[in-house]
Amino acid sequence: MNLDSELRELLGRVDEAPWPGEAGAYDRFLRRRTRRGRVAAATACLALALVAVLAGVVLVPRLRPSHVVPAARPRPRCGSRARGSS
Repeated sequence: MNLDSELRELLGRVDEAPWPGEAGAYDRFLRRRTRRGRVAAATACLALALVAVLAGVVLVPRLRPSHVVPAARPRPRCGSRARGSS
């Protein structure tokens, strides 16, 4: 057998296969590409929304002024106590 006859035999078997033909292959490709593009865009939007929410949860409390009054006066430093007790 030469190469041409082997190739014809192989292609003949492929034509008889129950797989879908080439007629709708490009249309299927376009539909899948569009669907994957939508999924990627939706995933990116959700990720950005999650980052924005987490940034808001972390940054907003730090930017607001704290109106907490200390419960007790601060303790004196060690140097001032040593001078007063001698």
